[in-house]
Amino acid sequence: MEHLKIAYITYYDLNKDTAATEHILSVVNGLSALGHQIDLIIPRLADRKPDKNINVIETGSKISILFDIAASKKINKAYDIVYIRDYMGANKLINTTKKRNIPICIEHNGLILEEAMRSQDTKYKILAIFDSKFTLPRRLKKADVNIAVTPTIGEYYVKRYNLNPNNFIHIPNGVDIKRFHPEKNLHSLRRDLELIPENDFWIGYIGSMFPWHMFETLIGGFELLASQRKDVMLFLGGSGPELGLIKKILKSSEYANRVKLISPLKISESHKYIRALDIGIALMDPAIAKFCWQVKINHNAASGIPTIITHADVFNDLEKSGVAVGLKKLTKESFAKAIDNLIVDYVAKDFGYLARIYVEQNLSWDIIVDKISNHLISVVGGKKWQM
Repeated sequence: MEHLKIAYITYYDLNKDTAATEHILSVVNGLSALGHQIDLIIPRLADRKPDKNINVIETGSKISILFDIAASKKINKAYDIVYIRDYMGANKLINTTKKRNIPICIEHNGLILEEAMRSQDTKYKILAIFDSKFTLPRRLKKADVNIAVTPTIGEYYVKRYNLNPNNFIHIPNGVDIKRFHPEKNLHSLRRDLELIPENDFWIGYIGSMFPWHMFETLIGGFELLASQRKDVMLFLGGSGPELGLIKKILKSSEYANRVKLISPLKISESHKYIRALDIGIALMDPAIAKFCWQVKINHNAASGIPTIITHADVFNDLEKSGVAVGLKKLTKESFAKAIDNLIVDYVAKDFGYLARIYVEQNLSWDIIVDKISNHLISVVGGKKWQM
């Protein structure tokens, strides 16, 4: 296999203990394991470090524009390709790379504008609007290839900015199938984690807590279900801007004693809680859902846990394969009914087994990174492909 010298550049703060950090480290470690030489250019390194054979270059820049300038100064002709995890303001970096005649790959993990519009940060909204109108289309056009975690991201950008569809490919998020696996001693694990009663059905959301994750619908649906069943418990783990809302709702809930909330929940511990669940939850605002491949769905599936998600046609394969159950109508009533139905069908249809098999065959990081590697080699070789 051809080996490349790759500059992997991300403005994302690796001090954040999130799925994005996991994604970044999994990709760079995986590419390195395949024999590629990796320079990881980031604002700063954190406790979760990449493999030792990866060269880490810290810019120390906490502001996007300053990071863009600092990162651009690191680009030289020795690189075969520059791989950028998309961020607002990556203009000088891309212009510098193009001047040096180095191919560019940009990775897109969602739509910045759609997420910003649901944020409470006015400055973030204004920057996202400006980015979507001016700087984002320039980035997309100058990239030799754009990798998107869902095909709908590419389709959206192609239509909105009149771009060549051949410059977009879909590669989903992956999962570490060794770390995330079905639990053999479920009740014992629950006792260790203080998920009591250990014999009840535990449903749960584990991940970042943003406005588009629909916690009012989630908790409201659980309350409806709890009023009808005494054997269902809810686990919530993570952190984010919606934590205050969650605590407020639970404070006035008559079923708060059947909810366990841990915030923050470190990713280094999250796999234990995922394995302890019966059913995972990954609801998302429909306007965003089709553009986001949530890593938590992969984590759940690898652990043999089916997930309730917001339905989008792009995830039909996940629904058909037992990985997820999609909700077309997002109300607390429909959510409660979906959970109840899944509890009834849980053993009969063996969703957990089906989910694990699907992940092993399609979503392990080894498979995902191998696809990324092949496409990077194709870009350097000047080949094209269809989205």
